[in-house]
Amino acid sequence: MERIGMMEWWNNGTLRRASGAYPSFHCPVLALLLLSVLVLPTWALSAAVGPLHVRDASAAQRGREVRDTTAVPRGSVAVPEDSVTEHTMLVRGRPIHYRATAGFLPIQRDSEQPVAHIFFVAYERLDAGDAGNASNPQSGNSAGGGRQLPGAVAAIRNPTTPPKADASCPVPFRQSNRPITFAFNGGPGASAVWLHMGAFGPKRAILANDGTSLPPSNQLRDNEQTWLEFTDLVFVDPVGTGFSHAGPGVEPEQFYSVQKDTEIAADFVRLFVTQHERWLCPQFLVGESYGTARAVGMARRLQDRYGLYVNGLILLSSALNLGVISFDPGNDLPYALSLPSYTAVAQYHGQLRDGSASDLERTLQRVQAWALGDYLAALAQGRSLSPPQSREIAKKLAEYTGLPEDMVVQNRLRIGSAGFAQGLLSPEGRVLGLLDGRVTAPSVPLPRRPWIDPSLFIVEGPFVAAFNSYVRTQLGFKTDRPYIFLSDKANESWNWGSGRQGYFNIAPVLADVIGLDNRLRVFAAAGYYDLTTPYLSQEYVFHHLDLPSDLAQNITFRRYHAGHQIYTSEDALRQLTEDVRTFVTAPGQAGGRLGAPNAD
Repeated sequence: MERIGMMEWWNNGTLRRASGAYPSFHCPVLALLLLSVLVLPTWALSAAVGPLHVRDASAAQRGREVRDTTAVPRGSVAVPEDSVTEHTMLVRGRPIHYRATAGFLPIQRDSEQPVAHIFFVAYERLDAGDAGNASNPQSGNSAGGGRQLPGAVAAIRNPTTPPKADASCPVPFRQSNRPITFAFNGGPGASAVWLHMGAFGPKRAILANDGTSLPPSNQLRDNEQTWLEFTDLVFVDPVGTGFSHAGPGVEPEQFYSVQKDTEIAADFVRLFVTQHERWLCPQFLVGESYGTARAVGMARRLQDRYGLYVNGLILLSSALNLGVISFDPGNDLPYALSLPSYTAVAQYHGQLRDGSASDLERTLQRVQAWALGDYLAALAQGRSLSPPQSREIAKKLAEYTGLPEDMVVQNRLRIGSAGFAQGLLSPEGRVLGLLDGRVTAPSVPLPRRPWIDPSLFIVEGPFVAAFNSYVRTQLGFKTDRPYIFLSDKANESWNWGSGRQGYFNIAPVLADVIGLDNRLRVFAAAGYYDLTTPYLSQEYVFHHLDLPSDLAQNITFRRYHAGHQIYTSEDALRQLTEDVRTFVTAPGQAGGRLGAPNAD
């Protein structure tokens, strides 16, 4: 989830229908700015790339970093105490009793002082029965309520030990064989609020119209699609996001790099697993967008550094190879890979002229075959493409995108996501969201603020309001610090490594991780209406992993009727939860065949 620096490229890419001039949309970063975290150590770079955002200098000068006011003075050691509460909720008509822990995990290296305090919210199901839990599930709470536990609960490892309130004595998750899943978002500079409040935490913020518009008011309710039913959950905020911050005397900027961020995230997982005695349980990492690259990098580091082999990766809206989503001159592949997503969005808005798209899946199969065949071959010819061939391709593109044929011709048959988002509904004076092409907003200039993707804007407010209320009232975590849901400072300060040419590509590392541990399984999910990481671009990367056919079966890929944030759609979230439940609890039935059709 990223909205940083969007104003510059959007203004530069304004369509001018009246004059008949359609500028070419080749912005190298246009879709990348909206993605979640890209975190990968430099050893995993097959081709590194520089910062993937357009800096809006004027906005920065206006003090756009107001969201970074949680910066802790370098001499400060004040850290709020952890809060432990118990709750009960109903999932599929059955009660679930769970413990929630909100607090900090200090990460120490060579010195006695922590280098960072990582904020997390962890959920442990207490009535899992067969999962090996010995806890007493009595709580006396109503659904959605919470009971704060005394400091003595921190001494649960040894009931005779005097109560300790410090964070160094955590409440252990004592279920040795129940799965545990660690969730990270991205940015760089994004907290975990998106997955926590929107996807699979026990509470969920409410949106309207299947996630395509703002609700009448901010609301929070029990999430019947929570993954807590089948796995314990830990939501983690990287340093500089959420409430997480660097330790006393430590400059936070040192963590704003692909390598250091991956290292400390892996350190968090190793330490949490150790303190809570979860080495023998199934462990999963989930990331969204750039967070998928972080998850892959973490899996590699956990293997190499700590001998911790995770059981699975859950990759939502993957961004593993930026070359397939970067609309740069000379890089034609993204135009072809984005086309089926344009078709899906055009069909959703009723803009396909032939009206033959009632069966979306069949239509997309036809468009995909043409995109990777005739269309990509035509783009590869460049200026040597004959005028009759060019007119034929332009006509077909107009048919599959709903855009005017003259716009396609003016852009030399190459329509980037920004051009499509601006052009499809421009006669109606509306613009599409890039994270979710179903979302629209009036095409009105905002001269006093950076451009904000409308599909990000409609979730940002409800999610952040829900979390700020929830963490303090229901979880009982006491702090006056603002919660940094997106950090401009982290994003703009990010160090992408020494290499600055080519495209970042972590896909070979994923192949290596699977090749070394043939038990490791991957579940990947994509949305049809995602214009930021189009579903075909994701599938393309997985199909090009250097894996033997038997190990390729370790990867399951699913598509959903949703955007980049798949969970904003109620129906898509319901199906995603069922698919992940199977992946986690019944791996032999998880599909296993890359590119297998969905049971939508």
